[in-house]
Amino acid sequence: MSSEYSYKNIGGNIVGFVPLGILIPLVFTFLGGFFRVTGIVFLISLLFETTQLLAGIGVFDVDDLILNTAGGIIGYIIYAITKWLFFNTGEQEIEVT
Repeated sequence: MSSEYSYKNIGGNIVGFVPLGILIPLVFTFLGGFFRVTGIVFLISLLFETTQLLAGIGVFDVDDLILNTAGGIIGYIIYAITKWLFFNTGEQEIEVT
C-alpha cells in the first residue's frame, strides 16, 4: 500500500465526517452536547462499517471507525467555535430591580 493511498484514506475518513459533526447540533438542537454528538457520529460510523461488512462491499475497519469519529469531533469543534464567535457578543445583561 502506498503512502499516498494511506494519506488519502486518512484524510477522506476525517474530512467525510466533519460535516456530520457540524450538522447534528444545527439540525437537532436537543442533541447539541459534545458527548451526545460524538456518540451519534460514532454510531453512524459503526452502522456504515457494519453495513460494509454484511453487504460484502468492504471490510470492517476499526481505523475507519476511529478516524470517522475524529472527523465528527473536529466538525463539532468548528461548530462550537463558530457559534461562540457569532453569538457571544461579550455583553452581559444587567438585571435592575
